[in-house]
Amino acid sequence: PVLMKTQNKKESNLIVPDDYPKELQPIYLSPNWNKSTFLIVGEKDDRTPIWMSEKIYSLLPVEKELWIVEGAEHGGQKGPLRDFDIFHKRF
Repeated sequence: PVLMKTQNKKESNLIVPDDYPKELQPIYLSPNWNKSTFLIVGEKDDRTPIWMSEKIYSLLPVEKELWIVEGAEHGGQKGPLRDFDIFHKRF
């Protein structure tokens, strides 16, 4: 399982359960990914924390970009709309 990591220590609260198929986990898919990738993670995201996004990013062998959104959490119900606004303003 992938565990929550805090200050370089792993805690017991699981992010990815043991029975979740490895072939669907981004951490295992990343080294063989063949598409340009844009990752956005919230600074306060406790579902996909920054350290996990940075690990996925480091394993990607393609053109890639990682944005860390200050003060943002995982997203929630209005997350996609906020993400679209951020993306639209940037481009």
